[in-house]
Amino acid sequence: MASRPESVPASCGVLLEPTSALLSPQLLDYLVVIGGILHAGPQIDEATARYLREVSATQVPLIGICTGSFILCRAGLMKGRRSCVSWYHYQDFIEAFPNQEVIADRLFLADGPRITCAGGAGAAALATYLIEQHLGRAVAQKASQVLLFDRPRSGSDSQPHPPLSEPYPSRVCGARCCSWSRTSRAPSRSPPWRRSSACRRVSSSACASSTSAWGRPRCTASCACATPTG
Repeated sequence: MASRPESVPASCGVLLEPTSALLSPQLLDYLVVIGGILHAGPQIDEATARYLREVSATQVPLIGICTGSFILCRAGLMKGRRSCVSWYHYQDFIEAFPNQEVIADRLFLADGPRITCAGGAGAAALATYLIEQHLGRAVAQKASQVLLFDRPRSGSDSQPHPPLSEPYPSRVCGARCCSWSRTSRAPSRSPPWRRSSACRRVSSSACASSTSAWGRPRCTASCACATPTG
């Protein structure tokens, strides 16, 4: 459903056709908000924002998928609630909402009438979780098997490790670096991974992985002599 009848373009260019206008909250069991690209202008219009606030005043749970959690936060609907985001969007989230509690070490999180999901395969895990809540574990297991999961995945299942990119040369010194590093934020806010912004000179053989305090791999090398290529 959508606030306007025209097609809604997805970030990949596919046009999605709304099948209805915004429905009365009384007709809903859940309201799922699907996020899009973060930095390509407003994600929703004002009519949709008003509708989300209207639904939030009822007992209908709101679900944010992927960057849908950003939409819920911007609408003021996550106050006092924790959000779950992908490790890929963790840094964007804490920069946009510095006072909002966020985690990035699990697939999804149900916090009262607000459910947020890291996206990707986590959305399928959330779907099987909701099936189990309403239809029982046997039906959820069947749904998981159809999706080729070996078991229903819980919200507390870990997200995959952030990737360590192939080392690449800098434009100046020929040093090689990995493009991901761990930030210095406290571990109580979950393992925050982001793109390296600092650069310290290293040799081409110094780029290696080790284990962080949270048991996640991290790159021990960084480069600050010049902006890396790639």
